[in-house]
Amino acid sequence: MLPESRVKQKLRNGEAVSLVFLQSTDPKTAEAIAYAGVDMIVIDDEHSSFTTEQITNTARAITSLGKAAILRTTIDDSNRLAHLMDTGISGVFVTMIKDSKACQQVIDGVKFALPNGEPGGKRGVCFNSRAAAYGMHGMSKEDYFRWNNRNSIIMVDVERPSAIEDLDNICALDQIDVVHTGMWDLASAYGHPGHAEDPEIVELNNAAIKKIIDKTGWCCAYAEYPESVPGVIQRGFKMVNLGNEDEILARYFRECQKHVDEYNESLKG
Repeated sequence: MLPESRVKQKLRNGEAVSLVFLQSTDPKTAEAIAYAGVDMIVIDDEHSSFTTEQITNTARAITSLGKAAILRTTIDDSNRLAHLMDTGISGVFVTMIKDSKACQQVIDGVKFALPNGEPGGKRGVCFNSRAAAYGMHGMSKEDYFRWNNRNSIIMVDVERPSAIEDLDNICALDQIDVVHTGMWDLASAYGHPGHAEDPEIVELNNAAIKKIIDKTGWCCAYAEYPESVPGVIQRGFKMVNLGNEDEILARYFRECQKHVDEYNESLKG
């Protein structure tokens, strides 16, 4: 039998969930982050470049430790998403989503059709993929379909005007787990590139976040430092973005280097 997703259980229970964006194609980096206890590791194929084999091996390192391997992608084509799901990832985070129709295409690529009108999608069937434990999942075919649909995770990023305009319909799709907003891309889309602090963008983003939380109970926010995490949760964000591993490493070493530089400066006095 395949294990139930701990992250999906947390989502259902209203618990907080952490995530880190991963750009390294070396699975040991993902493995180290998983050992640290992070709930979701988002393989960033939007701003980095992974082959299908690298996605598979990175997902293997993550899921073997009971964590969720999510693929960040701009792909909303159901057939291509079904191919990616067969690598054994836990779900997808589709960015630059256009509208609720595109969201339904994502659902169709991640979820299998179920009998008796049960909610599902249109994912192509393969019973010997890594996602299906190479055919050794120990379940009936229908139960495997239900297991996948129950445990797979779908996140979408609202960062286009068309998605903002269709936000009510996006939030109404109950097979989407988390709706997120992208302030920087919204800024570009609304004529303020590089200025997410513009009052129009702040107002637009805050209104979208409020609607998302009111309608779904879930939204994601960035915690820049460890001490920022409690405040993010207190503001109503149950999903906490801890950042990108390269950014985190660089920031840590930069802070350490400051102390070295300060000492060297003191020697000159």
